[in-house]
Amino acid sequence: MKKHKITITLIFIVVIVFIFVRIKGVKSRKPVPSISEIQKAEGIPVKTLKAVRGRLQPTISESGTVQGWKEVAIMSDLTERIIAVNADVGDLVQKGQLLIQLKRDEMKTQVSQAEAAYQVVLDSASEIKANLKNIKSKYLRMKKLFEQEVITRQEWENIQTELEIVEAQRQRIDSQTQQAKANLDYAKLQLSNSSIYSPIKGYVTFRRCEPGEFATRPMGMESDILMRIVNIERVEIETEISEENITHIYPGQKVAVKVDALRGKEYVGKVTEINKAADPNSHAFRVKVRLNNPKRKLKPGMFARLNFLLKSHEGIIVPREALVSREGTDYLFIAENNRAKLRPVEIGLILDSRVLIAKGLSEGENFIISGQTSLKNGDKIIIK
Repeated sequence: MKKHKITITLIFIVVIVFIFVRIKGVKSRKPVPSISEIQKAEGIPVKTLKAVRGRLQPTISESGTVQGWKEVAIMSDLTERIIAVNADVGDLVQKGQLLIQLKRDEMKTQVSQAEAAYQVVLDSASEIKANLKNIKSKYLRMKKLFEQEVITRQEWENIQTELEIVEAQRQRIDSQTQQAKANLDYAKLQLSNSSIYSPIKGYVTFRRCEPGEFATRPMGMESDILMRIVNIERVEIETEISEENITHIYPGQKVAVKVDALRGKEYVGKVTEINKAADPNSHAFRVKVRLNNPKRKLKPGMFARLNFLLKSHEGIIVPREALVSREGTDYLFIAENNRAKLRPVEIGLILDSRVLIAKGLSEGENFIISGQTSLKNGDKIIIK
């Protein structure tokens, strides 16, 4: 019985000691610090960049369709049967190359007849002019004799009449000569028009004529066109610029051109024409851009994207996400002695995701680009 009491007493003492130890341990345990408290003590992790100078090239983006630099419609000045066509769609033709030959047998005959008639008139004119020369000499002699009263008045009047008649003949033959020459020139022109040549070097992009068909004189209709020739050694792209942007466009301005059909290959062109007046409906100005196409990869009808290069700006360039805006003012956090220094900056230009800093940041300074949204001025930082 006595042993049992001792055992209970010992168990009670052990329990009391255990509870005392537990209570003392709980009271002496320190609270676990939060993440923000740890970061504040050790430093907030951030990423930085060193400020360097760069260039921003603002652009005005538009689109347009590629056109040939020169394009001509081939038509006939005669109504006559076609006997030969010497070029087809896709062919490269040279300037002066014969494209279409019209029937010309009757025209050759007309030229021969006109040449013969002209020669007859020339021969007659030569005789009349020789006769006129003789009559004028005789007239001068007779005039002196009449003044000396060697010949009669009737003889003097006869030579005057003879001179008037020959002079009239000269006037008529001059008129006939002019008419005969005009007839000959017209006949030669008709013969020349029976052969239709290409006025430029280029590609045949359209053909609507076959041997045996009739070519007709132009009537102001699309059907008058027998062929189209396009020169693509240089090409033009026509686009429209809004009235807000037209003041930034000038002749000779460089334009970066990308063509989707050529996998975005970039060409450089120049502004060659700016319309003086805006379209009354769109209030936009028509602008033409010309660019070289030596390999002839640019084809009429291709869709093109144009970037008109404006005045470039140089300065310190930072990523747009590095900026912190507070109460209408733009700031950057500068990393200095493991501290984040909040500094106001002046923006010169924003272009997409890049910003030109006009004032407030010097070349070589380290500015924070990641982790700055939760920073306060003077916070301790750890650069990752």
